[in-house]
Amino acid sequence: MKQAMLKLCSELKDDAVSLVDVIAPPDFILNSALGKSDGQVYKNLYTAIIQTPGSLDRAPWWKDFLQKPKVHSLQAKL
Repeated sequence: MKQAMLKLCSELKDDAVSLVDVIAPPDFILNSALGKSDGQVYKNLYTAIIQTPGSLDRAPWWKDFLQKPKVHSLQAKL
C-alpha cells in the first residue's frame, strides 16, 4: 500500500497545484500557509513561522558555518 501511494504521489506531483485548484479543499484540510483561499500568502507564511515552536531557534549545526577551513586544507589530491 505504501509503495502504491508513493508511486501515485510521484506521478501526481507535477499537477499538484492544478489538482488543488480543481478540487478546492477547505483551508483546514489543505493545511498550507501558501495555499490558503484568502490569497494572503506572505501574511499566512509569517503567521505560520511565528506560531511554530522552535522555528526561530538556531539550528543545531549553526556553529559549523562559523568554523572556516584551514588554508590549503581543501586542495585537490591529484
